[in-house]
Amino acid sequence: MTSRQVQLIDILCLPTLLLTLDHKSLYQIITEARHLSLLGQLKTACELDGIWDELPLFMQQQLLSGFHSFEKQKKALVFEHEELKAQLKDVLPSWRYIRGSALQFSEVEMFKGRIKNNIDILISENHVDAVLESVTQSWLAL
Repeated sequence: MTSRQVQLIDILCLPTLLLTLDHKSLYQIITEARHLSLLGQLKTACELDGIWDELPLFMQQQLLSGFHSFEKQKKALVFEHEELKAQLKDVLPSWRYIRGSALQFSEVEMFKGRIKNNIDILISENHVDAVLESVTQSWLAL
């Protein structure tokens, strides 16, 4: 019977598995995490599990670089939030962030470090036309 290869999902569920892997397998995990924009989240998982200091230096460096990208993106998200607020202040009384943006704003420790790909907001159906009109006017002004 052959054992299956350890994958990123296994590591996110049980980060201590990293300590059992050889360098080749660690690089495969890094590659998968980078592809899925989860390097920063993997760093957080390792810290929460108390194994950060036991990881090889090359692994720490890769995860740290992903976490720095997350931190820069989080600053950009705050800026974008302020821009949205200014753009929609007369059109939309409130909205909810969903998906990646919501995870970043919620600051749930488990998801700290996860990179978002875009900003998704949830608005009530009766505000859709006004929001689209506002956004269209904004783009035309550029």
